[in-house]
Amino acid sequence: MSLDLFMKISPETEATLELTCSQVQMLNSLLPGRFKIEYIDQRPYKTVRTTKRRPELEHSAPWPVPAKRPIREKEPSFLAGQSEGFKKCYKLIQALKRYPLSHKLLALGPSTKNNSPTINQTDLSLSENPILTIENNFITGEYLSVYHLKSDLRKIISNAFLTHSQNGDVFIQIFELSKFCDAQFQGLDDLVFSENIIQDLKKNIDKLTQNIKEAQSKIPSIKGLKDKKMTSSEKKQLVQSLRKLEPKFLSGVLKIVRGSDDVEGDELEFDLEKLPSKKCRELEKYIKQCLQVKQNNRSCRNNKGNEGFRKEDSRVSIKKQPEPTSESSESSSVSSESDDMAGMPMFPDFAEHDFSDFSQGISIDYYHY
Repeated sequence: MSLDLFMKISPETEATLELTCSQVQMLNSLLPGRFKIEYIDQRPYKTVRTTKRRPELEHSAPWPVPAKRPIREKEPSFLAGQSEGFKKCYKLIQALKRYPLSHKLLALGPSTKNNSPTINQTDLSLSENPILTIENNFITGEYLSVYHLKSDLRKIISNAFLTHSQNGDVFIQIFELSKFCDAQFQGLDDLVFSENIIQDLKKNIDKLTQNIKEAQSKIPSIKGLKDKKMTSSEKKQLVQSLRKLEPKFLSGVLKIVRGSDDVEGDELEFDLEKLPSKKCRELEKYIKQCLQVKQNNRSCRNNKGNEGFRKEDSRVSIKKQPEPTSESSESSSVSSESDDMAGMPMFPDFAEHDFSDFSQGISIDYYHY
C-alpha cells in the first residue's frame, strides 16, 4: 500500500513534501506492517507557482516619474572668504535682479541720465540697467555697509518715480518694487560687509603715519645740500659772477662773509678756498638773486623807453596850446627828473592828456615810479 503525501497550505497555492530515502525508511519502520511508503515517480515533483495580480492594480495609473532636482547654482569665486553679511546682501541683489521688469522700471530716462546723484555717467554709458551698476560697485568694494548700498538704491528709485510720474501704471509698479526692496533690506542698515573694518582703518592710519615719518627723515638730507663742498669750476664761476655785481650789492656780500676769520672791518678781500662751504653756497645764492634783479630792471627800462617814444609821438598831434602852469607844478617837475633814457617823458601816464585837463593841479604817486 502506497501513501502519497500532499499538504495544502492555502486554496491558491500548493506545496509537496519531499522525503529522502533515509527519511522514508525511518517512517516505514514506525508505521504498522500493512502500511508502507513508496515512491510514485522517481523524477522530482515540481509545481509551478502562479501569481495573481490584484484586480485593483490592473487599471491603476502608472507610477509618476520623479521630477529632476533643480541644479544648485555654483557660488561665485569672489564670495570666498567674505563675511556672512556680504554673502547675504549679494543674494538680496540677485533677488532684486530676478524681480519682474526691475531692469525696465529702474532704467534712467533721458532727462535724468545726466543728473544721477551717485552713479557715474561713464557707468551709465556702459549699461542702461542701474541694478547691474550697483552690483558692480558692490563687488568691487565701493560700499562699506548696507546703508551705503540702500542710499544708492533709494536715489535710483526716486529717479524712476520722477521719470514715470506721468504714467500711472508704471508708477504703481515702481511703488510695488520699492516696497519689495524695503522688505528685503529691512533691519540690515547696520550690517557691515567687512568684519575687520576698524582694524583696516587702523592699518591705513599706521601706514600713512609711517610714510610721513619717512618723508620727514628725508628732509635733512635735502637741507644738507647747502653744506656740499663747491668744486673748482663752481668757485671760478662764483668769482666771475661776483665781479659783475654793482657796488650797491656789495654790502650784502660783506654781511655774508663777515663771520669769516679772514675778513676784518669793511674789507671785501677774502679767499673762497678758506671760506666754509655753507658760506660759499649762501654767497652763490645771493649773487644769483642780485644778477636776476639787475636783469629784470634792465628789461623794464627798455619797455618803458619804447612806450615813452610811442606816447611822445602821439602827443605831437595835439593842437591845443598849453595853459601856463603854476610854480608848484614846475618845481615838482624839475625836482623829479628821471634818470632813464633821453627823450622819455617823466610821467608817461599823463602823456595822453592835454595840459588844460590839469588846470586844477597835478597829483603824482611817486611810489608808483
